[in-house]
Amino acid sequence: MTDALPAELVAAYEATLYEVFGERPAVLAVADAAGAHDQWLARNDSHTAIVFTAWNPFSRALDVAANEEANALLRATIESQKLRCVAARGRHPSGHWSEDSLCAFDVPDPLLDEWLIEYRQNAAIRVRLGEQPLLVWHPCFLHGTPGYADHFDVHQLRLRGWTEAAIRKVLGEPDSWASVAHYRNFTGKRMYLTKRVVTAESTALTRRRTGATR
Repeated sequence: MTDALPAELVAAYEATLYEVFGERPAVLAVADAAGAHDQWLARNDSHTAIVFTAWNPFSRALDVAANEEANALLRATIESQKLRCVAARGRHPSGHWSEDSLCAFDVPDPLLDEWLIEYRQNAAIRVRLGEQPLLVWHPCFLHGTPGYADHFDVHQLRLRGWTEAAIRKVLGEPDSWASVAHYRNFTGKRMYLTKRVVTAESTALTRRRTGATR
């Protein structure tokens, strides 16, 4: 699922300790057992929590002032959704690096996808009641899309649960076309902007949660 990322980068994320501060501190790690943080989630009256940062987009180092500004925007984004968040930090056990982060509670999956795209982050860690902490990768990495691609093709959309009818009804005309290797397809593959896809998924989730029909 992370073929598009260097193995050493994946290993760094898997080794990171995700520290949550505030009145109910915690330390999350990918290696933690399923259910290890259930009591902590319950004390926070939550089913899920994520630790997410806006620092160093796609692991490209920025100065401290730029990173702090990006994290302030992220906090404002979280709070605009009426979601709770507290200060956090991602820290490598070696002590060689750390990144200021935020821990947000009960963030819907499509919304996290939107933030990964908007803030150009490789991944965030998520923990759910009864489950082992999980790294949630940027949507374009999930199906081996090379590089930091900003489009999905139809095959990738179907892997995300889209039907052909939904693609045509909700997304309509493709945003671009990609060339294909075989001569029978003269027009190429239909490509849809990642941000547009994730926004549509988030909108659909909101409608289901509120009971809206449109």
